[in-house]
Amino acid sequence: MQSKISILIPVYNTEKYLHQCLTSAIEQTLEEIEIIVVNDASTDGSLAIIQEFQKKDSRIHLINFTENQGNGIGRNTAIQNATAEYILFLDSDDWLEHNTAELTYNKARANHYQAVVFGYTQHFEFLRKKNKDKLPNYQEGDADFYKYLLMNRKGLYSMPWIYLFSRKLLVENEIKFSKGINFEDVIFVAEALYRIDRIGVINHLPLYNYRIRQHSIMQSTSKKKIDDLYTAHIYLKEFLKEKGIFKQYQEAYLVRFLNDCVAKSFIDYFKMSKNQRDNELHSFMRNIRKSGIMSLKNLTFLGKIHKKLDISEKETIKYYKIYYRFLCAIKYYYLIHKFTFKTNYAFHKLFYYKSKHI
Repeated sequence: MQSKISILIPVYNTEKYLHQCLTSAIEQTLEEIEIIVVNDASTDGSLAIIQEFQKKDSRIHLINFTENQGNGIGRNTAIQNATAEYILFLDSDDWLEHNTAELTYNKARANHYQAVVFGYTQHFEFLRKKNKDKLPNYQEGDADFYKYLLMNRKGLYSMPWIYLFSRKLLVENEIKFSKGINFEDVIFVAEALYRIDRIGVINHLPLYNYRIRQHSIMQSTSKKKIDDLYTAHIYLKEFLKEKGIFKQYQEAYLVRFLNDCVAKSFIDYFKMSKNQRDNELHSFMRNIRKSGIMSLKNLTFLGKIHKKLDISEKETIKYYKIYYRFLCAIKYYYLIHKFTFKTNYAFHKLFYYKSKHI
């Protein structure tokens, strides 16, 4: 049986969630699939769980690393070993809807798409929040979807697991994940979507379930994570320049850099313990001021962007406003804002601690 879709799952110490993840893969309504699981030298019971599932389903192929290689190398290795026409990515603490493979495959095949984007549901593990559906509101055929990707708009984001990709697209263009850093997917998705002229959209229901864990890599805070965020966006800028399109997308890149790098890095620094934060934060602030990235011109431009967006992008408008006001507060009232943010963050933690123990 020729596989139509390869589902690629990198695994590292997720035994608590792996059963649900693998079950969602083997129970897909599209039967012509292969499931490539890369165990990245897990030290918990993940390997045993994978091997147990292999006994149940011959479509599961295990690649077992004896030394930890990182998410980027794990995904790249899975792509190299995939044989199906299309590829879906699945993180080992998440799970798919039962018809994800079937719906995305049919969409791609019917319209000869090399990539299809779809929505997902956020599942908050550690906060008393309701699950939240995130559906793309990009309309097929709209001009310049690449600009939306760079600006994190209309459901076009840098997470590879919200896309179905043509394997041929990835292999022939040697599109790979960055090695050794967090945010390895930023350049991967940017390069993949640069190579296509149009993209398919499934926007009527979420097809992926994204678990937000308190102690996951993406929810934790560290100096390395902040540095990796900048490294990923330096790679992105270099890629845009290499392809001769940086000037075309310079404003879109500026919006992304201010929101996703500068604002989020400040927020991450404020979340650190005092010993971690103090010297690093002051150094970071000095470098930001020297770079001129938070110039009055740039912040004024950022402040005008949300006013140009369509009302259908309510959530994007909301976050653009928040980041703009946050950066203005940092620029003009740094010391006051630092104290206010730290106080609010302390109350925030206390509130949720109490609510979880009532």
